[in-house]
Amino acid sequence: MPKFLNLLLILLSLLNAIGIAGILIWRWPSATPSKNVERAKVEIPERPNLANVAPSSPNASEIQRLRNVSLNIAEMTARRFPTDVNSLCLLAKLHLRMGNAKGAIQIWKSLIDSKTDAAEPYLDLAFYEQKMSNHEAAVTLLQQAIEHESQRNDLYMPLVESLLALNKSDEAVEWLERLLKVDVNDPVVWNRLGQAYVQSNKLTQAIAAFEESLSLDPFLRDAAFGLMDVYRSLKDEPQVTRLTEKTAFIDQTFPRLAPEDERADPDLTKARSLATFTCTTVLEVLDAKRDSEFTALAIEQLVELASDVPTLKKDLLDRYARTQSSQNVLRFLQLQCDRTPGDADAWLALGRFAIQIRDLDRAETSLRKAIELKPEDPIGYSLLSQVLMPSNRNPKLAVEYAQKAADLSPTSANFYLLATAHYHHNDRDKAKSLFAKAIELNPANNEAINALEALENQP
Repeated sequence: MPKFLNLLLILLSLLNAIGIAGILIWRWPSATPSKNVERAKVEIPERPNLANVAPSSPNASEIQRLRNVSLNIAEMTARRFPTDVNSLCLLAKLHLRMGNAKGAIQIWKSLIDSKTDAAEPYLDLAFYEQKMSNHEAAVTLLQQAIEHESQRNDLYMPLVESLLALNKSDEAVEWLERLLKVDVNDPVVWNRLGQAYVQSNKLTQAIAAFEESLSLDPFLRDAAFGLMDVYRSLKDEPQVTRLTEKTAFIDQTFPRLAPEDERADPDLTKARSLATFTCTTVLEVLDAKRDSEFTALAIEQLVELASDVPTLKKDLLDRYARTQSSQNVLRFLQLQCDRTPGDADAWLALGRFAIQIRDLDRAETSLRKAIELKPEDPIGYSLLSQVLMPSNRNPKLAVEYAQKAADLSPTSANFYLLATAHYHHNDRDKAKSLFAKAIELNPANNEAINALEALENQP
């Protein structure tokens, strides 16, 4: 019996670890490694005036908060790493989005003057020039960007856009053909190639490119409309009729509506999007720098910035837990709960970390609060069941919470948890049937397989 109990405790610990890791794992955004400025530091411009930001929005105060915190963390990162191109370009983007184009241009031009070998400042300034319809300047900047980082395929399409705006369709075709060598199955590239051929009046090639685009993505609206326009110019009425029906079907199937929150308040949506972009970019910089002291300080501010993005907030808290002492993490997690006592995810994060450090009293209190606030979430019940399983706590109640988790989410993992709870409550027959149920739901659940085999082999 003691041997089997040890096995179950080990398996339970593994389940805890797997569950926590699965909930909190951070999926890093793909990005080009940040390249450093070789010369003098770039001067940080004065902040844009945010006092009158989005005055017509009912969420003006929240928009201003998001923008202020975004600037706080971006400036803090730029000052900490004054030669890091990604952090400086982030700051420039924020200035541009907040109405300070002069400050943004100042940063980008300073980076370019510093002879950086990174493409980012050239690309960012090129996007600004495109926005201002200065396509000659944009082409020059994008060509320079490609000279610095020719392996970056994401530089080609912006160059194509400006070349087409300048009616340089033959050059645009050359760059699009390069992109097709990278991925011949990209419907967007084929569509743009069709548009380039239309511009140069090569209609046969245009039709072939549009058709290829639609074969790869039958619902690509731009390609369907582009192809319809070509056939209309050729006075091919049967094809125009076919494509008119197709485009109507596309619009009916995928209505071009903004998300509900954006329709309600586009300024708030943009501020949240910018805040999320700030978080992910700063995390990329921190990941490269391995500066644990600054990472902790930055994450404390990023958590505030990501307060309404639960998945990002969980990832930030996990990273914080990996860089700080247990007491610092507990202090910070408790602070989040005190600041937002109605946030179930904050209490769940505190309870989860308390389990990791075996502070089961704190874990039980926190998880009960999380369940009270979010009674439909099976994770709280699952974690609380594990806290209560030891014989010196409350195995009977652990069964009830495990049952609730299985009722809300009848997965193999939750039935394995319920079986384990019944075993701790000395109901071996019930544990056997539930281990079997877990295996039935997932034949690859090795923990359940091993536990059932060990239980059946007991005298």
